[in-house]
Amino acid sequence: MYTNVLIKKWQSFVNLGIRRAEMPGFLHHNVRLDFPVSIGKYQFSKNPSDPVVIHMQSVPGDYGNPSAREQFIAGQRKLLATPFSEFERSIRNQLTRLLSKGGFDASEDILGITVNRWPHGYAYGYDPETDQVAFDMDSWPPEKQHWVNARKRFGNISIASTDSERS
Repeated sequence: MYTNVLIKKWQSFVNLGIRRAEMPGFLHHNVRLDFPVSIGKYQFSKNPSDPVVIHMQSVPGDYGNPSAREQFIAGQRKLLATPFSEFERSIRNQLTRLLSKGGFDASEDILGITVNRWPHGYAYGYDPETDQVAFDMDSWPPEKQHWVNARKRFGNISIASTDSERS
């Protein structure tokens, strides 16, 4: 799940001397300032008193479950069942705990939140025979690299995106 939070200013990051934080135990496992990209008329915020986007990530799952596939399915169900209000509450709490000592005030500084919950997730290499997930794609035997077969054209049908490429 990718979450973007628009904040009024990013001075709290400067005051704390951070750009990103890993936060195990929270709904979102990492928080980071937007990568500084300027394109055309769009210019990345250079002044800490200007607005900026914070990116947050989460990979929900039932990590006590013995099967990798069942862990991912449980995560999909969790994403579909969680109301936006719960995400918002969690985000406000997490950012407050991380940034308040730097001067951050969630009620004043958060201008907008978008939660991209993709319950289908990214396609991943999975071997049902061994219950292994292909986190290290290069180490997988060629006959198990399903994404290679998926990208082959079949008549007028082409498969793209993460279903046809290593994720």
